[in-house]
Amino acid sequence: MFNRILLAASGNQASPENWWSVLDNTNSNYQFKLDEARIILDSNGNPFSIGTIVNQTGIGRDVVFIAKLNNDDGGLEEDKEIGVNNFHLTFQDAVFDSNDNLFVVFWYSAIYSGFAKINSNLSSVAWSRQNYMSNKDVMWERVAVDSNDDFYLTGEVEDFGFGDEAAGSIKISGSNGLNSYRRTFRQNADNLFPKGICISDYNGTDEIFITFTDTTGTDSGFILEYNTSGVLQNQYEYDFEAFGDAENMDFGHIAATAFHLFVGVGADNEGGIVKINRFNGAVLDYVMYGALKGNSIDQLPIPAVTPDGNYVYLFGKFAAVGDPDKGWLAKFNTSTLALEWQRSININDSDQAANFKGITATNDHVYISALTTAQGTSSRAGLVVNAKLPGDGTGTGTYGSSDTITIIYSTANFTVDHESGDGNSNITKTSTSFTDSNSNVANASIGVYYQNSGIEIEQTNQF
Repeated sequence: MFNRILLAASGNQASPENWWSVLDNTNSNYQFKLDEARIILDSNGNPFSIGTIVNQTGIGRDVVFIAKLNNDDGGLEEDKEIGVNNFHLTFQDAVFDSNDNLFVVFWYSAIYSGFAKINSNLSSVAWSRQNYMSNKDVMWERVAVDSNDDFYLTGEVEDFGFGDEAAGSIKISGSNGLNSYRRTFRQNADNLFPKGICISDYNGTDEIFITFTDTTGTDSGFILEYNTSGVLQNQYEYDFEAFGDAENMDFGHIAATAFHLFVGVGADNEGGIVKINRFNGAVLDYVMYGALKGNSIDQLPIPAVTPDGNYVYLFGKFAAVGDPDKGWLAKFNTSTLALEWQRSININDSDQAANFKGITATNDHVYISALTTAQGTSSRAGLVVNAKLPGDGTGTGTYGSSDTITIIYSTANFTVDHESGDGNSNITKTSTSFTDSNSNVANASIGVYYQNSGIEIEQTNQF
């Protein structure tokens, strides 16, 4: 059961289809983990909020929650949870296939990865599998789906020496969950951290693009291109220089059109976006903001391209020391990376921990998801804040009331620190000498339980 509290915004209520929606748990012993969260849409435009619920009692285990929201007002329509007996699960990523079956990726048992395919309408679990290696890490983090409804995963694979992490990738059959191919990309004594995967469809041919960072020495960003058979097509390395000095270059999430790749990046204490030619890896444009958090691989800004390919959003986090954990949302034109608008997101206007991790774009709206400890007068320890926002940037204002959390969505004025053509910085593509090979990642069935969850609506604000 859940309650729905519809609260008016403090500003004009011009278009009630836009909303902020805050998820809570009916049981105060459970909270949402401030780790990963996603908001994704099925083919009918229904938004789904997905993340991890932590069991604070020590009895039972952590689970992955799935909450289906109403697209018109942000209310809760259905909630489910996936668990594995005697194991803690940590959600990583999720995607819908063309038939609205949901593919969910999670970690469990500290070093293994699991995934499950849930039939459309959240009706039942079609199958659930695990990937593992003997006494070594297999930590899938991101997933993409191709036009044949097969799934592709990337993450860290400890494929050789202890502590040396390879960039792993794997293809999973959408019909039965079995491994179709298993690849690693590595160099001895290097630590590689994959953070992004996407599929670009050009003239009916899918290509898989993976991003990762090599943290050995001065960080470099990488892009790998595979075909759907697991054959490496291209490998690109990228470095960043500012004022003649080499800087760290971290590559995070990636989004694509048929012709271009858009990567959320960090360079020392800056965050931004890079536009790359999909066919030859050339850097075409980039924009870097000193106010964005770019000094942590796990907090790099996330891009999302509109279906028409005309715009790309970037969703990230303030980097200012001592500033509240605020979010930042910007919209760029994909042709030149010209800024359309930028907004800040402040939850409870205080130093509450918050992560801004989920974004999905349509041509008319952008959906975002954040995790926060901000509680207002609630006794709950963690909340999930989701929003459906107008693509034209309207809707700025303060949302909430005295007995709930307050969300301030306002105009941001971050200035560009570095951009292509400024004469003071450059992102360059360089050669690589890493090894691509088959991996020993194994596949086996895993038993999961699937049941109703205890999600409720803390508040919704339509505007």
